Amino acid sequence: MAAQNREMAAYKAGERARRGKHKSRRKSMTVSVAMLGGFAPLGMELYHGYKEGGMKMAGNRLSMATTGVDTVGGPWRGDYALSKFYGPLLAGALAHKLANQIGVNRWLSRMKIPLLRI
Repeated sequence: MAAQNREMAAYKAGERARRGKHKSRRKSMTVSVAMLGGFAPLGMELYHGYKEGGMKMAGNRLSMATTGVDTVGGPWRGDYALSKFYGPLLAGALAHKLANQIGVNRWLSRMKIPLLRI
């Protein structure tokens, strides 16, 4: 019984000694590159709209890309919104999910690459 108590005391002493040396790492904000890539077609639409007709055309392109509504005067185009905003965003979300499943994001974390996820 005494030997068991000595072992327990040694175990607890080791645990107390280790407590001060263990540093917890703060979680930092990370950015998913695949999700940001889903916004690239929307950004290009805004840029081309601005070059074509200023802020009015850029606003029209933003409206068309997000809702499918043409503010200048045209029919509703749901396929335009799907191809310019929702499709790429969904593809980015799926790529991010796949990268999580195969362990790419865990690998990036272990390599201590800051602010980046796929």
